Order: sequence, then structure tokens, then C-alpha cells
Amino acid sequence: MRKNLEITGLSENAVVKNTDTLSYITGTPEKFDIVFMDPPYRTGILAQTLEKIPRVMNKGGMIICEHPAEEKMPEETGGFVLKKEYKYGKIMISLYSHKEVEGI
Repeated sequence: MRKNLEITGLSENAVVKNTDTLSYITGTPEKFDIVFMDPPYRTGILAQTLEKIPRVMNKGGMIICEHPAEEKMPEETGGFVLKKEYKYGKIMISLYSHKEVEGI
């Protein structure tokens, strides 16, 4: 991830945290514009994290979830609404944005 940030020139505008997600988002005062979630599949971590993520999001932010295509994602979580889904074979990418923000 760090190498990709360097290659794209985004290193100065990004923070990579290598920690337990649920502990981090429960305790951090930080707010984020983009959260990309790709936890181990079929463990329940995605659902647990998705419930808590809106607390650390800026209103204009976007939540991106990668998950198995057969896993149904909630239509809304903490004011963030499922706006688009993209299927790539057995994988689905789900995009959430705040219900008061136009478009994706």
C-alpha cells in the first residue's frame, strides 16, 4: 500500500495504519474522507466494522467495501447510504456516501 501511494504521488496526503480496525475506530478522534475495507471474507468483520465506520467519517466522505458477491450489504449505515455496487466475478465492490451528499 505504501509503495502504491509513493508511485501515485499520494504519500503526503495519506495515512496507513497497521492496527486492529475495531479498536482503532472506536478510540480515534480522527475523521476520514475515504475508507477502503477489504477484511478477510466470511468472518463477520466487515459487518462489525461497517456499523462503526460512520463515526470516523467526514460527511462528504466515501466508504468502499470489497466483499464476496453473494454477501448482501445493508442499504444504510449511520447516515451513509449504499449508492453503487460493482461486480467483478465472485467479488463485489460496494460504495457508500452520506445521504445528504449528492452523487458519487
